[in-house]
Amino acid sequence: MNDKLISEDIGVLKFPKKVIVTQDFIGLSNTFLTLPFFVGSNYLLNDEEAISVSYSSADFDFKFYDYENISIKSRFLSLDFDFELVMFLVRKYVQSRSKTITFTFEELFSAENIKIDRRNFAKYVLRAKKTVEKLKDFEFSFSRANYDTRGFLKWVTEVELLDDDKGYTLHLGLGFIMFYESDKEIITNLDMSKFRLIKTDYGRILYMLYIAKNANYCNVFSTEALHFRLHSLHANKAEINRGIKKAHTELLSLNLLLQAKEIKKGNKIIQFNIVLNKNLTKKAKKVSEKILAVEKPTEVVEPKRFSIFDKSKSI
Repeated sequence: MNDKLISEDIGVLKFPKKVIVTQDFIGLSNTFLTLPFFVGSNYLLNDEEAISVSYSSADFDFKFYDYENISIKSRFLSLDFDFELVMFLVRKYVQSRSKTITFTFEELFSAENIKIDRRNFAKYVLRAKKTVEKLKDFEFSFSRANYDTRGFLKWVTEVELLDDDKGYTLHLGLGFIMFYESDKEIITNLDMSKFRLIKTDYGRILYMLYIAKNANYCNVFSTEALHFRLHSLHANKAEINRGIKKAHTELLSLNLLLQAKEIKKGNKIIQFNIVLNKNLTKKAKKVSEKILAVEKPTEVVEPKRFSIFDKSKSI
């Protein structure tokens, strides 16, 4: 189903009232932060390769929060340059509330947006063009209790180069815009100044997930959920868990986490209990600290193992 038909189905998108967008803070929907759109650089060496993600709890007896029927078709989207360009587009969209965004490369690579070595300006222009093409190819779908994309949505539907190759006019699809509609007021502010301090891809991915799923003082994350988010269900579990613990060490050293505690069942790590560094009420802290004091697993259903990733050369 194309964007036009979907637009007619769901009507006019209502923009949330409380969305903060500055150079350092960007209000993002929890769906954007939670679903596995961006990939760690250790997953693929060739950013031209395609990634296909398919998930349904009906097939795998596994619940990834309240999401169902997740399907993502994309080329490799990195957590550094590609992510920064998408954040630039988010700022432009929120500030203009327009589905059409025009920008020059001079604006994109200004000190207020993506900082680069000006001696390599031409190189970064080529890189930006490659990212835009990847965004045009990107499409996804999912359903949840209160929302259904009803078919694949695209982030970018049309791309037009400006005269003299100085920039772009991009036409955003509902795949880009719907994040704010699907989550309504469930908006999380990502502090880009803190995010940029995180050097590992695993650290960046997990931090996005942790701030999105941060309802309690201590929040429980199953290893299967983390492996899913890390695009790593196809990999060696022990190796991935080592990567997770390394990312936790980094986040703790940056004071972004107060605690990251692994919980085992026998010799197997089945979950991590995570405490973000944030201001909390005494009541929430008193209730949730009990979780950290328990060495045995908390009341979470351990999902069955499943394989969801099909890496192919083409979509």
